Amino acid sequence: MERSWPKDDSLLGMNKILLIIGLGCVCFTQLLAQEPLDQIVSLQLEQQPLANAFYQLIDNYDVKLSFRNELLPKGQYTFYFAQRPLREVLDNLLKDSGLNYRILGDQIVLVALPPPIPPPDFFVSGFVKDKETGEMLIGANVYDRYSQRGTVSNEFGFFSISLPAGKMLLRASYLGYQTAEQTLDLTANVTLSLELKGSITLSEVIVYARDTSANPIGGLATGNLLGLRETKLLPSLAGEPDIIRTAYLLPGVTTGADGSEGLQIRGSDAGQNLVLLDGVPVYYVNHAIGLFSIFNSNAILSAQLLRGGFPARYGGRLASILDIRMKEGNQQTFHGSAEAGLLTTRFSLEGPVVNNRSSFFVSGRWSFIQGILRAESQKYKQARGRNGATEYRFFDINAKFNYTFSEKDRVFLSLYNGKDRYDDLTTSTNPLSVIDRNGTLLNFVYDQSFGEGLNWGNTIGGLRWNHLFSDQLFANFSLTYSRLDQESYYNIQDFLIEPSINFRDSVTIEGLFRSGIQDLGLKADWQLISSSQQVFRFGLGANHRLFKPGALIVAEPIPGEGAFQNNTIKTSELTTYVEGQGWLSPKWEWNAGTHLSWWHVRSRGHLSVQPRISTDYHLLPSLTFNASFSRMVQNLHFLRNTTVNLPTEIWVPSTDQIRPANAWLGTVGYRYEINETWRLQGDLYYKKMNHLLAFLEGVEGFKDWEKNVTAGQGEAYGSELQLSKVQGRLTGWLSYTLAKSVRQFEELNLARIFPFRYDRRHNLQLAAVFQIKSGVYFSANWGYSSGFALTLPLVKFSSIVPGQLPGPDGIPFAIDPEAKNNIRMPAYHRLDVNFHREWPTANGYLHTLNLGVYNVYNRNNPLYYDIRSFLVNQEGVLSTQYSFVEVQLAPILPTISYQFRF
Repeated sequence: MERSWPKDDSLLGMNKILLIIGLGCVCFTQLLAQEPLDQIVSLQLEQQPLANAFYQLIDNYDVKLSFRNELLPKGQYTFYFAQRPLREVLDNLLKDSGLNYRILGDQIVLVALPPPIPPPDFFVSGFVKDKETGEMLIGANVYDRYSQRGTVSNEFGFFSISLPAGKMLLRASYLGYQTAEQTLDLTANVTLSLELKGSITLSEVIVYARDTSANPIGGLATGNLLGLRETKLLPSLAGEPDIIRTAYLLPGVTTGADGSEGLQIRGSDAGQNLVLLDGVPVYYVNHAIGLFSIFNSNAILSAQLLRGGFPARYGGRLASILDIRMKEGNQQTFHGSAEAGLLTTRFSLEGPVVNNRSSFFVSGRWSFIQGILRAESQKYKQARGRNGATEYRFFDINAKFNYTFSEKDRVFLSLYNGKDRYDDLTTSTNPLSVIDRNGTLLNFVYDQSFGEGLNWGNTIGGLRWNHLFSDQLFANFSLTYSRLDQESYYNIQDFLIEPSINFRDSVTIEGLFRSGIQDLGLKADWQLISSSQQVFRFGLGANHRLFKPGALIVAEPIPGEGAFQNNTIKTSELTTYVEGQGWLSPKWEWNAGTHLSWWHVRSRGHLSVQPRISTDYHLLPSLTFNASFSRMVQNLHFLRNTTVNLPTEIWVPSTDQIRPANAWLGTVGYRYEINETWRLQGDLYYKKMNHLLAFLEGVEGFKDWEKNVTAGQGEAYGSELQLSKVQGRLTGWLSYTLAKSVRQFEELNLARIFPFRYDRRHNLQLAAVFQIKSGVYFSANWGYSSGFALTLPLVKFSSIVPGQLPGPDGIPFAIDPEAKNNIRMPAYHRLDVNFHREWPTANGYLHTLNLGVYNVYNRNNPLYYDIRSFLVNQEGVLSTQYSFVEVQLAPILPTISYQFRF
């Protein structure tokens, strides 16, 4: 049975009343909350602190306002409000103050706003290219004018920069190119190419001072970018422009006479320079005994010389890094050139394989003077009563191929092959009549023969793969091969014959020197750009090397090749490095890292840890101070023979008996941009070298070299100064170096300190280029350097005729053990001039003519001293005596070359 409840009207009425009361309370509460802000107020403030406005509201209108004075902005304010709502007044008072208000109960509380959320950063990455050829530009400045952030393209032309969202104005500049700009509204990561148009003449080349406010990453001044344009305009030997000769004009760089002994940098020898061609080590860089290098200027894209502040990614040498990159080839059109000078002819050809995706470049050079040199040398010798001839020839070939698979992948193949051969033979026949002590007339025939020669060649190959993992991570993987073969010989024969008494005697001194090295390497390098614009590099490497040093000195004709004991030494090396670079503040830039090496030979390992750090402090936009500290380790040694004629060297490894050489190098310096035209920079350096290797005195040849060497130490320090003019019709630089370099070996010079061979106290270089008009230039360079040190042997014996000439075991001279490098060569100085004209034709061809003079005032700068023997008749006795003959290489010479480009 259902039960029904009676309907109660009084209960329903009560519920309605309660509902109305509840709604009323809520509305009343809201009204109470809104009432303070809706209150009508007036306020007047004239040049007073903002706090006074709030005090007026509290005092005049009983506004319950709570705030902290330290949160209020400083300054004097003026406001006027008449009968306005409190909400409007507060909004205006707190505008742009970083404060807001909240209602807490019956209180109005002023609170600090949270910091604004910055717009997100995005990465802009890509490559800087030559607009006409598509070749990558190395070391180009890239920066955004709005955010004042910048970077520098790496050795493959890649750049990556983190920029805030919104408008950007990206500007790219490079020496010898017109500046390019690109605008973009940045809303995401972007990959793009910045293409720069090359300047046609030197007058269009502007050297842009680095904008320090833009903070370009990678701009530390650790070296010199060698100008290819200046190389082609400055005077050259026989019309052959050479990037190495341009380096000779820089402070801290010296060489032998006429460049015959390579780059000597800050008290080190040529074997302590790491020379790289497209990342492949080069073990001998000279053509023509150093008159010019193996680097064909037509094949070079860029060249950088680092003399200090070495980044951790480089290792293996003590003195310097010369990093040369070959041209990649035009990806759009075919171009070529042909050139002839007094010594060489050259050609180059480049063009696309697949348009805008693949290209090639090939260049060749060879000498053509062997016929002229042979004929002229014969005339020269015959005029002096001698017979014989001098011959020299060389060639080299550069080739490069690249292919772009995608925006993220590109491969390069680089090849080089070059060879030199030099031979010189001199013979003479002279009658010699002597009355002996018994009154008998003896008619001798004295025959002399002197021959020497050098043969060498490089073979170099490199395969590289560039891969872009992301906008921030770039990688390069390399497979490299380098081979050097060297051979030098000399042959001295003296014959004395008297038929009437059946007398015949002779002295024969012959030597054959050989050196070989093969280097197979594998390397991986990564570059990571962080969002804070710090750049990190890290990498791994492995090298396998074969050394073939060896020689034999004999007094009879040289036996077959099997008699040579060229013991091959195999070595393995593992390397790794970590390097970082960035900014500690808007004025303080840093680069730091560590290079590790593990060298393994004959079951023995050598581990080296090489810390590096360098910093730039930009005191003013025009004034920068820099400092660096580096430890370098070299596992290879460069040994020279102890004779006094043409330099003969071999590469040998650190072994289980020979320790690696190492050096500590510290530098401090400054760069001052006087104005837009003039630049001044100076450096002080100190270098301490340990475990250097040298031959013992009296050792001839390289047989059993490990038993005939001694280890020692060296010290080098100096001051360098360079003043440059970089704009205007007249450009150039003046450099001066004051330096000292010494050596000390326990088993040389009685363990006393002695001057290093390349210790040149003063070195002054002046280079200038003057633009007469568009396409026409006059240039000159003058250099002066103190003479280098050397040791001259002392005569040890004389020979008595008949039957008293020394046999095959005789030694014609000996070294004074207390006179190491006790002689100074004369000071070296030379003036060269050049006239350069280039003119285009209507059909698009470009012609270039160079006319000049090398060694204008015909300074006789000795190349080396040679030992020559002669017979002296003293009271019927013939004595063999020896003298030092000064050999000179380059007298006054004309310079001419013509180039045709299409």
